[in-house]
Amino acid sequence: QGQGNEHIGGGPMSQKQVTEKLSGEIFLPFHCYCTRKDIHCFDVVLEDTDTVRALTDYVAYAAIENLVL
Repeated sequence: QGQGNEHIGGGPMSQKQVTEKLSGEIFLPFHCYCTRKDIHCFDVVLEDTDTVRALTDYVAYAAIENLVL
């Protein structure tokens, strides 16, 4: 039995694939809530040692109007 890091092809998943799978599982309840409330949303995973800088840089870059943490 695998350790959760294998995909259907049988080979090991890349770190990006593992991250996407885990983030999908984490965000699933929020997606369900947003769908029920007819709120359009999408996930963004930022990887940086400076969390505040990563958030502010992304918000400025993407011209985000509403940010829910």
